[in-house]
Amino acid sequence: MCFAQIFNDEEELIIMMHFLLSLQMQEEFFDKNVDQLEGWSHVRLFWEKHVRKLNHEKMFESNYRMSEKAFNKLVKLLKPHLIHTGHKSRVSQPVYAELMVALTIRYFAGAQYPDLCDRYTINRSWMYKVRDKVMYAILSCKELDIVFPTEKEDIEQIREDFAAHSKENVMK
Repeated sequence: MCFAQIFNDEEELIIMMHFLLSLQMQEEFFDKNVDQLEGWSHVRLFWEKHVRKLNHEKMFESNYRMSEKAFNKLVKLLKPHLIHTGHKSRVSQPVYAELMVALTIRYFAGAQYPDLCDRYTINRSWMYKVRDKVMYAILSCKELDIVFPTEKEDIEQIREDFAAHSKENVMK
């Protein structure tokens, strides 16, 4: 039995032939593109675009727990400690300092590693390496050292500053 015998008229036959042809073309297209997909084409997060989006949505501080100005200052302080060591990556773009700091802040804010890997286009092992590298950079950065006052006058000034910012004199 041929197609001409199954369909009542020539128009139905033509519609069915178009449908079968489109299925074949889709299958050929898919077969060609599967090879490209198997290479898992990764593209690193474009930081400036990400920041513009967060600022447009007024979400930068919510996402990174600090203003963009403070974030940029932190990156500037940490950047000398975050030089990429030349490890090979599946992504042609390097893991740059802003991304490293952002990922680490999000990690310690409670984000789960699958979400971080997806958002910053980084694999799990690199995510942990980045986190550790940023933590080491923070600990190595002298400008970020916590310095406790030793002089009585300095301690008194800090107490007064706390009291001035305290509501209803809770911190005296």
